[in-house]
Amino acid sequence: MDTKPRVREEQMIIAEQGDLDPLIKLLRHSDEKIRNKAATIINSLTIVNTDDVVFKSETSPRHLIELANDSDPEVQAKSMWSLAILADFEPNQRTIINNMGVENILALVRGSYVEVQCAAITLLGNLALNEAGRNRIIEIAGHKTLTKLLGNTRDIIVKRAVISALSNIVDADNANETVNNDLLSQLLGLMQSTDDERVLSGVLRTLSHIANSEDDDVNALIAKRGLKRLINLLNSSDLMVAKASVMTLNGLTSRDYDIQKRVMVDGGVDNLMDLLEDYKEDPEMTLGIVMTMNNLSQNKDLRSGLKSRGIVDLLSDTFVSSGDRNIKHECAEVLKSLSPGKAINLESWGRGRRTQRSETMTLRDGIKQNVRKIINVLIEDPSKQDRLRESGVIPHLLTLLVEENKDLELKGLALDAITMMCINNNHSQLAVCDGEEPNGLNSVYKLIMDPEISPHVQLRAVRCLGALCWGNKTIQGSLLEHEDIIKYLVSLIDTYDNTLKRVVLTTIASIVDDYPGTQRAVHKFGGDQKLVNNIEREQEPDQMVAAAAAALGSLCKGNFKNQNSCKKSVPCLIFLLESGSRKKADPIVLEHLTGALFEFSRDNPEIGKHIWKNEVSLPLFINILKSSESTQNTLYHTIGILWELSRKKSFCKALSNNGDLSSVIPLLCNNETALIRDAAQRLLQHLTH
Repeated sequence: MDTKPRVREEQMIIAEQGDLDPLIKLLRHSDEKIRNKAATIINSLTIVNTDDVVFKSETSPRHLIELANDSDPEVQAKSMWSLAILADFEPNQRTIINNMGVENILALVRGSYVEVQCAAITLLGNLALNEAGRNRIIEIAGHKTLTKLLGNTRDIIVKRAVISALSNIVDADNANETVNNDLLSQLLGLMQSTDDERVLSGVLRTLSHIANSEDDDVNALIAKRGLKRLINLLNSSDLMVAKASVMTLNGLTSRDYDIQKRVMVDGGVDNLMDLLEDYKEDPEMTLGIVMTMNNLSQNKDLRSGLKSRGIVDLLSDTFVSSGDRNIKHECAEVLKSLSPGKAINLESWGRGRRTQRSETMTLRDGIKQNVRKIINVLIEDPSKQDRLRESGVIPHLLTLLVEENKDLELKGLALDAITMMCINNNHSQLAVCDGEEPNGLNSVYKLIMDPEISPHVQLRAVRCLGALCWGNKTIQGSLLEHEDIIKYLVSLIDTYDNTLKRVVLTTIASIVDDYPGTQRAVHKFGGDQKLVNNIEREQEPDQMVAAAAAALGSLCKGNFKNQNSCKKSVPCLIFLLESGSRKKADPIVLEHLTGALFEFSRDNPEIGKHIWKNEVSLPLFINILKSSESTQNTLYHTIGILWELSRKKSFCKALSNNGDLSSVIPLLCNNETALIRDAAQRLLQHLTH
């Protein structure tokens, strides 16, 4: 009799909701004892506070802790990652601390298996979010172990984990105890030298905690060695890096007049103003910037310089538009210092009434309003692209992209409007790119490549380039005259700004789709391997996977060389497709995954063999064809894959003898979409003859 504990369906849903993939994978382990323990652990989970996945009791994690001490490093790593994920939820932190002990985790941090080490470091960092856990880590000198490891390791993954953990351990209250010269020197060195955005954001978060401890000597040292770099990092396209830079600058400028003066002289104020324009919808960023402005405004020697830069108007607008009481308070404090007579009724704000502008709408405001109207019209009815183009709006939009226009918000709006005008519209694409100066394509190039441009404008420019190139071979070909833009986009595949990365991947898909010249250029700059690496790193079938798969599929479309150079991603694509199909992922994600596999398999029998040999492939494809949630494109791609497989005689025979496939293909021969219908009829005819 089988006594193996079974995972109830509702418990599996809980594990999936908690992103416990490492634990779920242990259910498929070859050792029955490990499978049993994994099942018992999953059955001991519950959900509280709507979405927190927690242990049902204090003793529930004992099996997981036992697995974390297993002799098999793979089991150990998956167990430790599961504990690290569960430690994200506050109720589990105390349970893990009480049952496992910080000392045991620290012993694994000192171990030799990198995967186990990274998981243990991550777990330690998550436990540091709990005050008792943080105090215990400091008590047994865990922060010193991490500091030493930071200096010794060359593994970027370990370095990221250590920095992230330290940023949770070190805070303004304990900085005097946790920060020594060695740690401070390493942090300042990494801030100057690293180009890894995840390491950089962790370094800056840690420095912001140190700076806010208000140790004047330490802050003077940070400013001496890193203030210029910190000011430059305010321009980072990575939101977390920019935000942590602001918080660090806020701490440094809280009391030291000399640091305040250096911020003004080195361009920090201008960068802060640009950031405030770009991220006015982000309350945390806005508050950090305005608090830093308040620090600077307390220095009487800087007030005239601050006023001359237009800060009064900018903070007046921020005061009026923000609904955050803390932001309003900080704005009011700055305005009291810089312009007590400014027409903002602070008393009425104190009573909670919104202050109204007295000045009339400027010409610039009117232009912004008109551009927003164009965007809203196209959102409501995309078919009005031609009517708007014929009315002559494109030349007016292009004039807003020129360098002379310093209004970044207006540039961003113009790029959004041009993008929407050009989506799947060849005439609008050519109207943007074929005109005299200002030529739209050249303007978009400049905005993407401009190192001083704000992140939000760059992102919109990249998206606009994708809309211009989609399905337009003339514009795709013109990119070959500007290979530097292709090289730059390929470099952005590795950015840790996920929003920018998705847009870059989508744009690359547009640039290379069915165009050998741009496919070769992306291959030349290593884009094929970067895309493969991105796919191999992904564990969840999400929108990022969809974007990467779309780019990979377009790169391999009709290109035998790229198909073969990227073929090692095929098992990962199948894994993600199976996972997405099982978890009911967004249908668009499945559409792009099947599309990539289809482009890989076209006229390439060798890759067809790789797909065929994967034991989940055929049942997976049949389930997709049966699913009512599959899009028409997903069905077409899947039938196309099966067609390519059937071209090999032995595969064709096996497909012909598959009862499930034989029952579903005839149904698709009556599909309402002609493309699906024709593809299914061709496949059926081939299998039956």
